[in-house]
Amino acid sequence: MDSQLTLVDIHASGSSQGVEGGIVLLFEGHSMLNNVLHIKGTQTNSPAYIIESNRTASRTEIRRVVPTTAQSVTLFQMDPFSTVVSENPVRRETSDLVDEQVVVSRILRNELLPDVIEFSGIRFMQRKKWLKHQRFFDPRFQAGDENKTYFVWRPVDRRQLELYSESSSQIIARFWTHIPGVEAAKLALIHPEAEAMFEAVITSLILVEQKYRVKEKNAMLASPHSTSLPVVPG
Repeated sequence: MDSQLTLVDIHASGSSQGVEGGIVLLFEGHSMLNNVLHIKGTQTNSPAYIIESNRTASRTEIRRVVPTTAQSVTLFQMDPFSTVVSENPVRRETSDLVDEQVVVSRILRNELLPDVIEFSGIRFMQRKKWLKHQRFFDPRFQAGDENKTYFVWRPVDRRQLELYSESSSQIIARFWTHIPGVEAAKLALIHPEAEAMFEAVITSLILVEQKYRVKEKNAMLASPHSTSLPVVPG
């Protein structure tokens, strides 16, 4: 099937190579519910993706930002009472960027019904049927497809997560949470497989990292001197 999960054309935008030869996306802030992602090394400061949630966090959207250069516009001087176009058009040049935002995935959190994941061009599915125990599959495949590959997020330490492909045991992406006042959070797409399904990578990361943060916060409240990373249930 044709993929709707296509990453921004990073290679054409003059970006630099990131960690371990991959592409790096920088997070503006700390939140996994509301944030802006930039591609490291691009020539513009335009965002690549936007994460936005409503006030109750029951709905989170991931939107791809597609900057489009506004073309020069030809304005025709017209007599308002005439249907005849003037022979002397006025041409206005502009180099402004008009950002178009395309929703690529949604996370719908429900109190009574199961949480739902929606991907652009793909039928929605229950969250637990797609992501369970930090393990998910490329949503371009059907849930019952025997050929689909699974991927799993694994914690390295309190600050770092790695995404593995179960078929090859390769690390295909790595995420570092931010260090306040020192370094922004970042996501490195180490393998082309991660680029090809980036929207699935970022959507799963939002869910997994948010759960880790909630569990870690609760664990610290229960035991302020604990330094172990909590285990997150699916």
